[in-house]
Amino acid sequence: MKTISGELATEVPMRRLLMGEVGSGKTVVAIEAMLRAAGSGAQSALMAPTEVLADQHAATIGRLLEGTGVTCALLTGSTPKPARKRILAELAKGEMDILVGTHALLEEEVRFARLGICVIDEEHRFGVRQRTRLDSKAPDGRSAHILHMTATPIPRTLSLTAYGDLDLTELSELPAGRKPIRTRVLKRSGGEGLRPHQEEVRAGHQAFVVCPLIEKSAALEARAAVVEAERLRDGELREFEVGLIHGQMNSRAEGDGDGGFRGRPDPGACFNDSDRSRDRRAERNRDGGGGG
Repeated sequence: MKTISGELATEVPMRRLLMGEVGSGKTVVAIEAMLRAAGSGAQSALMAPTEVLADQHAATIGRLLEGTGVTCALLTGSTPKPARKRILAELAKGEMDILVGTHALLEEEVRFARLGICVIDEEHRFGVRQRTRLDSKAPDGRSAHILHMTATPIPRTLSLTAYGDLDLTELSELPAGRKPIRTRVLKRSGGEGLRPHQEEVRAGHQAFVVCPLIEKSAALEARAAVVEAERLRDGELREFEVGLIHGQMNSRAEGDGDGGFRGRPDPGACFNDSDRSRDRRAERNRDGGGGG
């Protein structure tokens, strides 16, 4: 935070990659940077690749900044027209401090009064031109500070750090108090693979079943979340509430399809997106639940 705060105070645009494991605190660092921008009268944009992740970021920021006077809004393809019109008007007038969204932030009608910092989460999911387009929304003649965040940097990004186009900050430790992660390899035959799920849910906790695909593919022999959810409802997890969530769902569909995961202890079958599960793991740890 000290390094990033120092760069934000200079006239030279920051170009930094923030790299860290899921749950290492990247979002907290980004919020600190956006708070500093708001304190100096500048606006911030946080762009995420999916509506589910953007919605999660907006909820987290809203919760942490409640009562501070810093304003935050969510803009995605699912934002209703009246709300969208209001958000864009406040943004153009400089009345909106932080705008969180998906690729919708790149649209021509999205105009910032004084964009100061762009935060790009899961930066490997965006193209070079898309990131450049977001930066171009800064005031004429100026460039915004840019903070890229990822847990899985791709070779293209790492090469930028090697040649000095991106400075690198690595969060190598998890926050204090995190429970240790246990990794086990279990056989699917005989139901052994899902026995830990059954035990944890019966104990009042929650569980995930992660699949590499959303829909079944003829080209790949891998489990699909949609198919697996149905199988589990009729199979090993039939006594529990099984929800379904994946990256092609919008925010409303996510809420309808996750089986009320945030409020109920039953497991959900979901597509693999580690950052999307972060808040649920945090809720489980905060409430004293165990790890499954």
